[in-house]
Amino acid sequence: MHKNLPQREVFFLAFINKWKTMSKNALDAVRERITALDSELLTLLAERRTLTNEVAETKIKHHIPVRDQKREEQLLVRLIKEGKDVGLDPHYVTQIFHVIIEDSVLNQQAMLAERANPGSTLPLNRVAFLGDKGSYSYLATQKYFSRRPGELLEIGCQSFSEIIQKVENAEADLIHIDVMDGHFVPNITIGPEIINKLRKYTSLPFDVHLMISPVDNFIKNFADAGADIITIHPEATSDLVSSIKKIKSYNKKAGVSLNPKTSVDKALSVLNLIDLVLVMSVNPGFGGQKFMEETLEKVKILRKKIDSKKLKTQIAIDGGINFETSKMAKEAGVDILVSGTTIFKENGGNLKKNIQLLRTG
Repeated sequence: MHKNLPQREVFFLAFINKWKTMSKNALDAVRERITALDSELLTLLAERRTLTNEVAETKIKHHIPVRDQKREEQLLVRLIKEGKDVGLDPHYVTQIFHVIIEDSVLNQQAMLAERANPGSTLPLNRVAFLGDKGSYSYLATQKYFSRRPGELLEIGCQSFSEIIQKVENAEADLIHIDVMDGHFVPNITIGPEIINKLRKYTSLPFDVHLMISPVDNFIKNFADAGADIITIHPEATSDLVSSIKKIKSYNKKAGVSLNPKTSVDKALSVLNLIDLVLVMSVNPGFGGQKFMEETLEKVKILRKKIDSKKLKTQIAIDGGINFETSKMAKEAGVDILVSGTTIFKENGGNLKKNIQLLRTG
C-alpha cells in the first residue's frame, strides 16, 4: 500500500506504527500494575476493617465510646504529613481517610447495636425525609441508614411541617429529641440547626436529650434553637450543679439522665434543682433494644423521694418501652414514657393508636 511513497516516508510510517505498538504495550503494562495495586488496596482495606472490628470488641467489653475524636484528629494530622512527604495533596488524603474512618465507625456502631440486642428481630426504621425519592434528603437518608440494622421504610414529606404533623396529629404530649455526638454514645444524630427549623412547626414541648460531651459547650446552642427541656448526663460534665444552673439561666427546664450503670444518687443529689429525671432502661445509642427491668428500682427510689419532699420533678423512662413494659414503668411511678420503636412500628405504624395504647395500657 506504500509502493508509491518515497522510501523515507515508508520508513517513517513503519516507525510510527511500531511506536504505537510499543506505547500500547507500555500503557497496558502500567494499567496492569494499577489494577494489581487496586486489588492490593482492597485487601489492605479488608485487613484494616478486621483490625477495627477487634478494636470494637475491646471497646464493647470495656464500655469505651466508639468514636475517639482526639485520635481521629491526630491520625489525620500524621497522615497528611506523610502524604505530603510522598507528594500527595492534603485535601486528597483527608477525603480518603474521612471515608475510611467513617466506615470504621459505622461498622463498629452496627456491631454494638447487634450486641446490645442479641437474638431480637431487626427493627423497622421509619424515616421521614424532606422531598421525593431521588432528592438530596432521600440520598442522605439512604446513606445514613444503609449501615443501620433493620429494615428501612422511607416516608417522603414535602415540608418540615408535614414531618412534625405526622407526630403531632398522633396526639403526643411532647417530642423527645435525642442528640448524639458519636463520642459520648456510639451514634450520631441531629444538631441545633434542625431543631431550630422544626421549632416553628409545632407548639409541642421539645425535650432535648443531650448525649454529648462536654455538654456545657452546647447548652446555649440548643436553648437558642428552641428546646423547652434540656436533659444532660452527669458523666458529660465536670460540675453537674453548674451545668443545671446554666440550663436554667436560659429559662429552660433542666433534666438529668441516668444510664443503666449510673447511680440513682447522681439525681437524688440535685433533685430539688431539676424538673425531670430521665431513667435510661437501655444503654443509650440505638433504638429497638430490650428493656432492662432492673432500672425500675431507680424509678421507685426516685418516686418515693419526690413524693416525700412534695417536689414537682417528673420521672421519664426511655428504652425498650412497649405495651407491656409501659405498664411496669407506670406501676413503678413513671410520669413520662419515651417510646420510638413501638410508636412507629406496631399496628402498621398507626401512631395515634400506639400512643393511645401506651397511655391507657
